[in-house]
Amino acid sequence: MKKAGNLLFSMATAVILMTVFAVAIAWATFIERDYGTATAHKLVYNAVWFQIVL
Repeated sequence: MKKAGNLLFSMATAVILMTVFAVAIAWATFIERDYGTATAHKLVYNAVWFQIVL
């Protein structure tokens, strides 16, 4: 259990999650510009994977 906690709360995990978050936000920005806000919300902002990363 301690190893799982150390992995979950490590600096490497934080960097990976922040990178995924930044890429997702950038991707959502391009989707929003090309297809509209509703599409960006449907594909990115309201997605389960995005909520987990957030």
